Amino acid sequence: MLFGLAYSGVEKLCGLLSLRHFTRSVYMQYANYINKKTIEHTKYLLEQSRKAVFKYYTQVLDRHPDEDGLLDVDVSFDGTWHTRGHSSLFGAGAVIDANTGLILDYETAGKVCQLCNYNKARHDREEMTDTEYARWKECHAPTCQVNYTGTSGGMEAAEAVACWNRSLSHEMRYISFIGDGDSLAYSAVISSNNGEGPYGKEHIVEKMECINHVAKRLGNGLRNLRKETQTVKTKSGKSVKRSLLGGQKKLTDKVITRLQFYFRRSITRKVNTSEEEMRNDIMSSFEHCSSSDANPKHHLCPKSSESWCFYQKALALGKEPQSHSEMKVSFTLLPDQLQLVRKVYERLTNDDMMKRCLKGHTQNPKESFHSRVWLYSPKHRNTSKNKLDFAVACAMAVGWWLAACLVLGSSYRSSLISHLVVAGKSPVINTVEDLVGRHGWGWGTPRMTGALKTVLSTSPDLAMQKFYKEMQTLSLLLPIAEDSKAHDSSKVTIWHTHRRMAQQG
Repeated sequence: MLFGLAYSGVEKLCGLLSLRHFTRSVYMQYANYINKKTIEHTKYLLEQSRKAVFKYYTQVLDRHPDEDGLLDVDVSFDGTWHTRGHSSLFGAGAVIDANTGLILDYETAGKVCQLCNYNKARHDREEMTDTEYARWKECHAPTCQVNYTGTSGGMEAAEAVACWNRSLSHEMRYISFIGDGDSLAYSAVISSNNGEGPYGKEHIVEKMECINHVAKRLGNGLRNLRKETQTVKTKSGKSVKRSLLGGQKKLTDKVITRLQFYFRRSITRKVNTSEEEMRNDIMSSFEHCSSSDANPKHHLCPKSSESWCFYQKALALGKEPQSHSEMKVSFTLLPDQLQLVRKVYERLTNDDMMKRCLKGHTQNPKESFHSRVWLYSPKHRNTSKNKLDFAVACAMAVGWWLAACLVLGSSYRSSLISHLVVAGKSPVINTVEDLVGRHGWGWGTPRMTGALKTVLSTSPDLAMQKFYKEMQTLSLLLPIAEDSKAHDSSKVTIWHTHRRMAQQG
């Protein structure tokens, strides 16, 4: 469960370590306990996250709750699925505050319940009577893992609506929605409650853009333009198809990548300014890179001796500008071809798009969250809604070591040890700490180093100091061997552990 494996994985692990196997019922007992405690702890962390967001908005952003005690916050939302395509049976989505990166709420969706399928098959084989099956379904309903019956593609929208409808109970209004440009979740949110949205007509949820996605759209648009071809005749008289905009001194991969980077940098430079100012800064990079000695176009570039534009900088210093042929990034196109590129820029810099980019938000925290979820519940393995709930809770909280820490500190400690140790074969182990200390392996988080350790250890904030102490304590559960560089991090493998056990007899 901790490694994204089920009972069979635990069975193999115990076999490698010469430990007594769990029975399936005992495994389920521990798994259910860990899952329950993890989700309980996650609910507590969610509440603490909301309190931290309240404090940040009121003290840093000077945004206060209204007379009803509701705080307007800017959030990002995106769904993730267990499998690619439109056939996934499980999915999850999280609401993340755009200013702090803290998760405020999450929702998981499941379309199948293995226990339902198992008993339905028994009923179909007449191993259960109609009365027994009906009685079982009634008792099973509160714990059934099926909470969604629509299409797989609609999971994201359903998860978003559920989170937005719960926001009022958390004394918050998710007033800004940062998501993908083609996301159906936003449309579902604003059309909920008979088209009035989650907060009525008085508080409309605004769509904001992730600046990384907008810059990516520029790159995709230019690459699609480059795919367009025309038939030309070579010197030998052959007819061949060639790209209109591709080739040397045109829209190469390097040029497109740099234009995409300049686009994003212009947005970040002009955050919280105006639509016109942001648009001019974006277009300045386009005009700059398409300039030539015969046709310099630097009228939008900053005019000062500190300017990033070599042309305007030279003029401000009273010097002769260098040749445009020495520019690191430039492209030369015919006027009609240049107009095609300009249309792509104009489509992505209209007033509506610039307004949605003015706050300069990104979805980077969301990408990090999704990667951790599927680390704990790998996409290439079968899963269930309970496993997905556990993975989401761990990813949202502190990592997969959370469940191990819950076991180490629970009343199940002695019974867990008694199940693991094989009398006469396993080393004498009284506690889990003995197991960790004897074999140099354990569950934990990598020791903090570098800037993160410096910031946390020197922070005057009491909450940060407490977090630092807890992380230092948890780091003690890491491999303690110092005679090998392989043991300096959490990358100790089962093979290393098994080899050391064999050497120790």
